[in-house]
Amino acid sequence: MTFNRINRGGALLLLGLLLIDLIIWVAAWSWLEASHKQYDEKASVQADNMAQLLYSDFAGRLESIDRTLAAAVTEFERQQTFGALRAELVEPVLSQHLFVLPSMSAMRVANASGEVIFGTGGQSGVFMTDRDYFQQLRDHSDAGMVVSRPVFGRISATWDIVFARAMRTPQGKFAGIVTLVFPVNSLNERFAALSNGPTDSFVVFDDRNMTFISRYPDGLVTPGEPLIVRPDAPMFMARRLSRLAGKFVNVAPQDGVMRSYGYRCMETQPLCVLVGVGLDTYLAPWVAERRMIVSSVVLFTLLTWLLWYLTYRAWGKQLDAINAEQAAYRTRDAERRFNQTIIDESPIAIVTRDAAGIVTLVNEAAEKLLGWSAGELVGKTLPDLLSGMTKEIEPLRHEALAGETLVDREVVRLHRDGHPVTISATQAPLRDASGAITGYLTMAMDITRRKEAEAKAEYLASRDALTGLPNWSLLRDRFERAKGPRLVFIMLDLSNFTAINESFGHATGDAVLKVVACRLKDCLRDSDTVSRQGGDEFLLFLAGLEGLAQIQAVLGEIQSSVSAVMEIGGEEVYTSATMGVALYPEDGEDFETLLRKADAAMSRGKGDGRNTCRFFDDELGREATACLRVEAGLRKALEKGEFELHYQPQIDLRSGRVRGVEALLRWRHPEQGLLPPGQFIQIAEQSGLIVPIGEWVVRECCRQGQAWRAAGMPDVGIALNLSAVQFTQGDIVDTIQRALTESGFNPGYLELELTESVLIRNTEQALTTVQRLKQLGVTVSVDDFGTGYSSLAYLKRFEVDKLKIDRAFVRDLCRNANDESIVRAIIQMARALNLRTTAEGVEDETTLACLRQLECDEAQGYLIARPMPEDQVAAFICEYAVCA
Repeated sequence: MTFNRINRGGALLLLGLLLIDLIIWVAAWSWLEASHKQYDEKASVQADNMAQLLYSDFAGRLESIDRTLAAAVTEFERQQTFGALRAELVEPVLSQHLFVLPSMSAMRVANASGEVIFGTGGQSGVFMTDRDYFQQLRDHSDAGMVVSRPVFGRISATWDIVFARAMRTPQGKFAGIVTLVFPVNSLNERFAALSNGPTDSFVVFDDRNMTFISRYPDGLVTPGEPLIVRPDAPMFMARRLSRLAGKFVNVAPQDGVMRSYGYRCMETQPLCVLVGVGLDTYLAPWVAERRMIVSSVVLFTLLTWLLWYLTYRAWGKQLDAINAEQAAYRTRDAERRFNQTIIDESPIAIVTRDAAGIVTLVNEAAEKLLGWSAGELVGKTLPDLLSGMTKEIEPLRHEALAGETLVDREVVRLHRDGHPVTISATQAPLRDASGAITGYLTMAMDITRRKEAEAKAEYLASRDALTGLPNWSLLRDRFERAKGPRLVFIMLDLSNFTAINESFGHATGDAVLKVVACRLKDCLRDSDTVSRQGGDEFLLFLAGLEGLAQIQAVLGEIQSSVSAVMEIGGEEVYTSATMGVALYPEDGEDFETLLRKADAAMSRGKGDGRNTCRFFDDELGREATACLRVEAGLRKALEKGEFELHYQPQIDLRSGRVRGVEALLRWRHPEQGLLPPGQFIQIAEQSGLIVPIGEWVVRECCRQGQAWRAAGMPDVGIALNLSAVQFTQGDIVDTIQRALTESGFNPGYLELELTESVLIRNTEQALTTVQRLKQLGVTVSVDDFGTGYSSLAYLKRFEVDKLKIDRAFVRDLCRNANDESIVRAIIQMARALNLRTTAEGVEDETTLACLRQLECDEAQGYLIARPMPEDQVAAFICEYAVCA
């Protein structure tokens, strides 16, 4: 009977122990699985956060690169309106931009043929026509900034990616490209500083064809190789589904490492950032925990089997209750040790507190996080150690005791040594066997370094790299938040800044910009904003000024402060500020309108002289609108044939007969009628339209001259004026040669009038052009002679044929002794150099008689004839015979 009881009791004991073992194994397995998911999630969050941070960093770099390229293209397009790009103007711009973007290895300029004509970090003479970005910019006029595939530098011997923008002529023709070369290794260096382990990886890839641009660690792949991930990875469908961010897990085929990945793709560029966190490394603590837990459970299982064996052998009826109690005690003790081991070895800080907020348990990670030992923390409340935290901690305690769970709440706590620590904390209630809340648990992680990196990236994305001032995006954001009854926009430009750079160097120029930035901040209040827009331009945004007197007082203080002498590098440097002011809401209610009007006012201020301040007004707006309308009309006038030439005869003062005519441009406006050149020539020159208009004038003069000859009219010369823009920017020699060839007109009867300012600007280039024109057989004259930089030296070098005396000296010739002396000297000098002279603006017989007495060769003016259309001037010419 006893034996059966023992067997029955042994069987029950065995069954109970097996059930306990099963429960322990299930509990351990569930805990390990949940813990594994938490580590996986943390790895995923880590990868996603690093992807976001590196994406923001990379996107900020691209924004800076795009602004830099756009500014350089605008500057070079402006330079091209005055002629071919020159090294002394281009190279400083390239160097300045590279100084602001130190991560770039080179900046280059290529012409429309693809030849590199200027650049840093390379050599000229290299052609880019085989590069994809050059072909795309050349073939697509609407392309913005283009990013190349990875290229192996021909000179640098490193892998680079190239960012490029197209330059275009005022007519919209492709004129070349400006490029910035970016070493892909700099992306890896940025990631290396943030990486937490050797198995972390960083990839920038092109999602057009899923190819590598950069990878860290490098050496496993070559830029341009295909990016291999699972076929169902979300990256393949990201762009198509407009999912520009995501997470996934994949085994990298390059090194066989399983990683948790986070990626971000850019909306405007085919570029994606992919960050992988090595799960083996990240899960190492979990593996150690698993080994310890499994060992503990196995040991516990063996112990239970041993317990059963020993109990079965020594079991008696009288020991049933005792053995059962011992077994239960051992089970509870094992569970307690098991739970304590989990808490002690956890890398996450764990603190438990009772309902009164008194700390009951602290693990080693929590000791490191706060700086106090467990002995110092247990038995006390956190406000006992962290003074001033009662108001913050008490509401959280009440929420936990009310059964609420708070997940990933970011708080700042003071370490024992006094430095602040940013913590991501999760708080949950603790319950007893009956479900009643007896306290609460807090798990925390130190995220201080991550928050600092995010703050630094955010700061750099919104600041000017040189001065630390807010950039365009931050200024615009502050404007949108600060709209009020009165806001003031001030566009400020420094005088003679280019001369400072050329005289003292760019280091001094940068120092000047920093000093000016500090002075501007000192002139403003904390509520105001000063921003650097690039180059030597600043934009100031002031809020809350009442009345014009306050505004003018601030403007005066700014001008005085900027104009004060600066001592930089042992040199005294001077500059001044030209400012344009626009007011909200009087001048506009949106950022772009106010910026445009402040810029227009500043441009007018420059025209009035340096160190001035100009407010935008309706007159400026009307002038700007009128100029835009005129420019738009000019673009259509050439296509619609609205231009025509009038001709003013020139007579020989010895014979009184017509010797030639001067062609004068007129615009037959569809609404305003016939317009003289004074109403549109300046706008045509500023917009670059003077080049195609000038080409039409040349062709029309040659065509008309040949038509007169074919009609049997006497041979007369036709003079036409070449503008400075047309002479320096257009290929004037080829234009005239084509017009002469197409028309068959005798080049000896074509006279080209150039002003003195055209000849002395870039003298060597002008001399070469004049010599090539002379080789065609045309006549070259100097128009408005005496009003510029008259010099015997350039008259000798350029070998001109005629001098045209400006009407300013002719008008009062007979009434002003000084004018008579000047005209006599010009005529005598021309006679000594074997040049002919033509007097302009002859309007009365007395002046004509004086010119004859001074032995001037030719004259033109209203006394002789006003400018006439071609049919009227033809009749006038036929009335007189040309001097033999």
